[in-house]
Amino acid sequence: RDKGDENNKQYLDQLKSELKGLGADVVVSLDEVKENKRLIKELVKSTEGANTKKIRLALNCVGGENGIPLVRNLGEAGYLVTYGGMSKKPVSLSTSSLIFKDITAKGFWITRNNFKDPEDKMATLDQIVHYYQSGKLVDASSVENKWRREMDDQEVLALYQRAIGGAGKNIVVYG
Repeated sequence: RDKGDENNKQYLDQLKSELKGLGADVVVSLDEVKENKRLIKELVKSTEGANTKKIRLALNCVGGENGIPLVRNLGEAGYLVTYGGMSKKPVSLSTSSLIFKDITAKGFWITRNNFKDPEDKMATLDQIVHYYQSGKLVDASSVENKWRREMDDQEVLALYQRAIGGAGKNIVVYG
């Protein structure tokens, strides 16, 4: 979305509020980081006992250009781990960070881990269920796109296009 768009600001404010309600301490957008290149370091510095030269790990669940500010704020010999691709774009990295800061970029695919260690997968799922049952983990809000048996081909196509193109978490519900 266009960062100047008022609807985007309202959406972003709503999203930040929702994420904080889910337990996030700080939420910043890529546009905010682009506008203030020191924002992440300032936020980390404001954390008690933090040393921004020692940020060793950045997690990227989006892909695309989101990797640039993450890598920019990593310390010497830091790691960028990408485990999602919601932007549907290749991860962008600064060549100078890779060379002069000795940054390592890796990908992580949970499904591969699940096949390698099915017992660990079950233990992890048991823990997630426990967190849900105890209220320590809650699902993000979502938009339900309801499929109905009597829908014609055009309606089904429109349903999937809404789900794929919508902002936030969109799911298709059958039945």
